[in-house]
Amino acid sequence: MPQRMFVPEHDFLPAARERIIMVLGFITVIFFTPFTIVGFWRGQVIAASFYSVIIVLLLVNSYRLYHKHAMLVPPWIILNFILLALVHSTSIRGVNALFWCYPAAFGILFLSKRSHARINMAVFLGLLIPTAFYFTPFDLAIRFSATLAMMCVLSDVLIGILSEFQSRLAESAIRDPLTNAYNRRYLMDCLEHTLRSTQKNAQPATLVAFDIDHFKRVNDTYGHQAGDHALIGIVNIVDELLEQQYQSDHVFRLGGEEFLVLLNNTSLPFGIIFAEEMRTRIALTPLIAGAQVTVSLGVTEYRSGEHFDDWLKRTDDNLYRAKNSGRNCVYAGNDTAPQKTTPENTTKKTATASL
Repeated sequence: MPQRMFVPEHDFLPAARERIIMVLGFITVIFFTPFTIVGFWRGQVIAASFYSVIIVLLLVNSYRLYHKHAMLVPPWIILNFILLALVHSTSIRGVNALFWCYPAAFGILFLSKRSHARINMAVFLGLLIPTAFYFTPFDLAIRFSATLAMMCVLSDVLIGILSEFQSRLAESAIRDPLTNAYNRRYLMDCLEHTLRSTQKNAQPATLVAFDIDHFKRVNDTYGHQAGDHALIGIVNIVDELLEQQYQSDHVFRLGGEEFLVLLNNTSLPFGIIFAEEMRTRIALTPLIAGAQVTVSLGVTEYRSGEHFDDWLKRTDDNLYRAKNSGRNCVYAGNDTAPQKTTPENTTKKTATASL
């Protein structure tokens, strides 16, 4: 069964997060070094040692990020050291140490993925609030617990809003504003992912390129608004067909009236059946009153070791062969004649393929 296509995960500003971690690691030298020196001078060896470890770990990660490498030390390890340092400082300095809990809490929420951040925050509150009640006066512990919990909740809500806003921006950046099909920019990412997956798992992949026959004539005769309606209707038809047969909703608009469908884990025969079903459904759907809208389609299967530019060119060549063969047909290669099937035959072939 064909598998669902690659969809990139929308994480909240991962690049910005790494830059912040990098900068944060460098500035800790300025802020924490004096506390570390004073701590050793006063004989507070444990607290000063915690500060030293935090500085070293942050600087190691900052150095690697500066040189475009992955972080060497996972953030949760650093957060554990920060938490232990706060607990120890509270035990010896009382309420004065609690002021550092607020920036630490916001840092935990902002510098981790949201699911991880909430777990870390639960541990953070679960350890620091009892510590505050044990080492500080009861009334101060109450105020601290309430304000810290409120700040954590408000910060989580704020980060959630920003994350949702960023996800919508990321989604709009890869969508065609008229048809809601994915655009060429996202196609390149999907093709790269498909080639890696195909080469690794030895699975087939098929491209189906199509465009509307005589689209300029449609615009000139019925108006651009009718042409736009036809484009939107065709994408909806393809989306519905993909959802029914391929558990996917990915169709790409390359520009104008030309589109592309990427079928992962799909061989050429199945791609031809899919293309024929597309052609038939579009031809039978009254997209414009008083006119029949048809499409021509070119189909190719990926060849091992081929670059996706060559794959796209072969697909585009087959599309133009379909158009030169009379349009409203499917062309799948030099040795494959252009195909036109009746709706009954198309339905039968699709059902057989599903078996």
